[in-house]
Amino acid sequence: MIIEVQGYDPRDASKNSYVFKKYDPANPPPNHFPVKELNLRSDENLYVMQGKLRPAVVLQIITTDYYNLQNPEPYVWVAPCFTFKEKHKQEYRCRIAAMQFPHLFYVPSNASGFAEEGVLRFEHIQPVAAEGVQPLFRNGKQSFLTDSAWAVLQQRLHLFVTNRVLDQAMEEALQAYTECLLEAYGLR
Repeated sequence: MIIEVQGYDPRDASKNSYVFKKYDPANPPPNHFPVKELNLRSDENLYVMQGKLRPAVVLQIITTDYYNLQNPEPYVWVAPCFTFKEKHKQEYRCRIAAMQFPHLFYVPSNASGFAEEGVLRFEHIQPVAAEGVQPLFRNGKQSFLTDSAWAVLQQRLHLFVTNRVLDQAMEEALQAYTECLLEAYGLR
C-alpha cells in the first residue's frame, strides 16, 4: 500500500488530502510537491507495511550526514530478536543454542533482558533511525548484554559476515560448548 498525495496546500496543511492505494510497480505514483509537514521530498512516497514492535540488540550506532550536512541523523544497526513458536521443536532450539546455524544466535529469557527465549536473526540485521528505537528497561535500568555474551555475539556475527574466525581461542571454546550441549541433549 502507498499513501498518495492527492492535493497539497503549502499555506494550510489542513487542506492536504491523501489516499491509500495499492502499489503498482508498473504504474508508480507521479512526483508531487514536497510535503514539509511529513518531511516528504517530491520524489518520495509513504508506504504502508504491516509490522510490530520487536526486541533487538543494537550492534552499532552511527550518525550520518548523507542527506543533511547541517543536521546529521543518528541511526542504529540492529539484530532483531524473534521468539520461538510452537513449530520450533526442542531439538531445533537446542541446535540453535549450540550454534549450528551461522545466521541464528540464541538468546535465553532473562529477568534483566528479553522476557522470552528467542533468536537473533543475522539475515534480518538492518539500520533503524535512532528515534524509532525504544531502549529496554528492567528494574529501572537499561538492559545490555553481559560482556561475555557481547563477545560471543561479536564472534558469531563476524563469522557470519566474513566466514572467518575473529578469535581462534574463543572459537575453540565455543566448539567445545557445542559438542557438550549436543551430547547432553542426545543429538550426537
